[in-house]
Amino acid sequence: MPNGYLQYGVGPHKVMVFGGWFGSSDDWAAATNAFDADAFTYVMFDYRGYGRSKELAGEYIFDEAARDALALADSLGWVRFSLIGHSMGAAAMQNLLLTAPERIAAMASVIGVPACGSGAARIHHQLLHRQPPAQGLVGGGGAQVARAFHARGLQRLPERMGPQGFFRRGGR
Repeated sequence: MPNGYLQYGVGPHKVMVFGGWFGSSDDWAAATNAFDADAFTYVMFDYRGYGRSKELAGEYIFDEAARDALALADSLGWVRFSLIGHSMGAAAMQNLLLTAPERIAAMASVIGVPACGSGAARIHHQLLHRQPPAQGLVGGGGAQVARAFHARGLQRLPERMGPQGFFRRGGR
C-alpha cells in the first residue's frame, strides 16, 4: 500500500512535495494558492508515521522514505517528476535523488536541511526538553519564539503522527 498523500493541481509537470519533521501533507494547504495548478500536479507525500500514513509501520529512515516515494510515484504512473523539500524534507528528497537520479527532473529546497545533516540536533533536543539553548546558538528572543513554536507543534503531535513517526538514525 503506498503512502498517503494530498494531491493538488492537474498539470502535466509532476511534483512530489516533502514536508519537514512533525509535518503532514495537510500543512501544505496554505501554500496551494502559490501553486500553479494548471501547469503542475503536486502530491504532498506523508512519511510513515505521519498524516495519512500515520498507521504505516517501518524503519523510519531516509532510505525507506525514498523507496516509499518511488512506490507512490509508480502507483501514480509518474516516470519522471520534480521534487520540493521543506526542512528535513529536503534531506529526504536528496536521498530520493541518490536512489533514482534518472527519474528526477528538478529539485527545489525550502529552508532545507542538507542530507549530510545540519548540526541543529543539539538545539532541537534542548528546545524539546526545555533546556536553555547553548550560548550563541539562538540570540535575543529567538529562544522564546522557538520554544513556543515547538510547544504548539508538540501539542498537536498525537493527532498528526503515530508512535514511531520519528526518523531514527541509520541508513541515509
